[in-house]
Amino acid sequence: MTYSKPNISVIVTTCLLALAACDLEDKEIGDGETGTETGDGDGDGDGDGDPMPGDGDGDGETTGGCGEQTVTVLDDLDMVPATFELSVNEIIGEAVGDYSGTYTWLENDGPVMVAHAGTSSDLTMSVIYDGGEVELIEVAEHGGFPDGQAGGFECSNSLEIEAVLEFTTADGLFAESMPIVLRAQSIDYVGPFFSHDLDMDSHQGTLVLDDFAFTDAVIQRLALSGNFGGAEVSGSLDMEVFVEEFDIIGFGVVANYAAVLDG
Repeated sequence: MTYSKPNISVIVTTCLLALAACDLEDKEIGDGETGTETGDGDGDGDGDGDPMPGDGDGDGETTGGCGEQTVTVLDDLDMVPATFELSVNEIIGEAVGDYSGTYTWLENDGPVMVAHAGTSSDLTMSVIYDGGEVELIEVAEHGGFPDGQAGGFECSNSLEIEAVLEFTTADGLFAESMPIVLRAQSIDYVGPFFSHDLDMDSHQGTLVLDDFAFTDAVIQRLALSGNFGGAEVSGSLDMEVFVEEFDIIGFGVVANYAAVLDG
């Protein structure tokens, strides 16, 4: 599993909608590496120096400009991981539950064309944790900046938690039950979040790839993301495109949603 910092699509939304010539190879979100612009947040191996419970396996991989990373599978979910202030169960508890809200497609703008633009639908969603694997990812440069930079997003230890997302809209476009990875970073903690690439070949709702178009570009992927906190969740559907003429990648938001915890 890999880590991404939340809400980074804000950086590139204008580039996508205006078809600006933005080179985004270090600014993508989703399940890929985030590179130096996002400070990949993959945990660090120093923490407080204490060994962590679990299997203790660390892959020693270097990634994202934050130095060597160590991955530990956590078995005790009541413990507080190194550099975090909440236990694993407390972090999981900020996301798990049933939510109700509204899903809204943005108006078509510039080269972006979506068949459902400007429409809204009632949304129900649930986050379920049923014993999925929990990983603590520590990076050597925790608290510093990637590759010795003087600023930007700090490198941060992180958690990755396997969960299930059920996501349904009343218009039938989404009727999904899919595995996701909840992520949390210890620096600038704002609650757990996720970004999940949609597999349109196995999509259970009526939404199809032909509902999307982008002038003079190829749509490469759609990603559903969300951020949890304060008994609320907000998120977006993001689209990545490749503009062959300029050899660039664009990434931006085509829909938003917001929901509150039921009860």
